[in-house]
Amino acid sequence: MNRNLLTFLLMLPLALAAANHPWEDPSMCGINREPMTAHFTPYISEQAALMRYSLDDVTRLAVDAAVERRVSLDGTWRFHYSRNMSEAPADCHAASYDVSHWATIQVPGSWELQGFDIPIYTDVSYPFTPNPPYVPKDYNPVGDYVRDFTVPAGWEDDDIFLDFEGVESAYAVWINGHFAGYGEDSRHAERGGL
Repeated sequence: MNRNLLTFLLMLPLALAAANHPWEDPSMCGINREPMTAHFTPYISEQAALMRYSLDDVTRLAVDAAVERRVSLDGTWRFHYSRNMSEAPADCHAASYDVSHWATIQVPGSWELQGFDIPIYTDVSYPFTPNPPYVPKDYNPVGDYVRDFTVPAGWEDDDIFLDFEGVESAYAVWINGHFAGYGEDSRHAERGGL
């Protein structure tokens, strides 16, 4: 089974539908997002889980497809940086959109530390004038990320989730050109179903 992952990790705002702005709705935290839980690794069997439990932390926490039901999407992704939403490519969530000319970026990682924009750190004031629930329109960086992956054989009838372990601000996900979910709450581990 082939599934192409088209993920938009957006700083704020997001493009879902023309009149739908969940990032400016204080009552909205996610769409198609699973309830938050403790982190668990899905093993293929109880025996596999017990075997991994006896290993040192670094080895035990590394992804091992031979004994687990998880695939790491860490690595090189296609990436497009925009200064704000109006400058972001409008149709790049389409499965047929050509991203071959986009830059590459390492995930996980901060785009500011990989040559896109500049780091902003402040612990005393906002880097923009707050106007809740509205977000800035002139400078509010948007990162579009694209990654192809294949769902392993034998998973066809299983529930499949994407785990996000530290998105900055908000994100929306498209799979093969279809909207799959939205989430916010910076730096929280979040899970969405495919």
